[in-house]
Amino acid sequence: MSWSVDLLNAIGAPVTQQNILFLEEWNGAEGNAPGSGLNINNPLNTTNAGPGSFAVNSVGVQDFPSLAEGVAVNAETIRPPAGWIDYYPAIRDALMSGNPFANITEAVKQELQTWGTGFGWLGAVTTQTGAGAGPAPSGGGGESSSPAGACDDIVISWPLTGKPWFSIPGTGWLRCGGWWKLLFTLGAALLIVLGGLLYFKQDMPAIPLPA
Repeated sequence: MSWSVDLLNAIGAPVTQQNILFLEEWNGAEGNAPGSGLNINNPLNTTNAGPGSFAVNSVGVQDFPSLAEGVAVNAETIRPPAGWIDYYPAIRDALMSGNPFANITEAVKQELQTWGTGFGWLGAVTTQTGAGAGPAPSGGGGESSSPAGACDDIVISWPLTGKPWFSIPGTGWLRCGGWWKLLFTLGAALLIVLGGLLYFKQDMPAIPLPA
């Protein structure tokens, strides 16, 4: 069996062609397909640790002693044990349906952002395979998540709940990581304001203090 079948069995999702394709394409989008990227025992690059695991980058992606252990922790991340915070219920529900491509809701996209992969890869897969055929769910499932010339939105999430706080759109002036332009502009404006305050302060007459 492949790691994707093992993961589906671990979370209790049906082993279907669409589920396997979804997981394998997700694995590719993470840059961790066999023979490429990190090439570690962590198919979906979870940052959750396990026995004997260790971080391989600054983000905290873990490598595990075996692929089976890596799959088990990835499964725990998608279907956490009782008492853990459930960050990814929409992704799990999409897999439980047997055809996640037909159930790409805005919640699924937000959770893929929280995971760190983003959702830009979904459009290419559904276009090539027709996996998203049928009525489009809320948010335009079955189509590319980003219009031509655009990139995924930058979503800032609450650290404890994983729920989105605010997002920066990935289109127009801010597309493809252009958010740095916004930060640069705000920084420049702040410097101008501070410079103006210092300039006018020099021209202000000194106020005599009472004796």
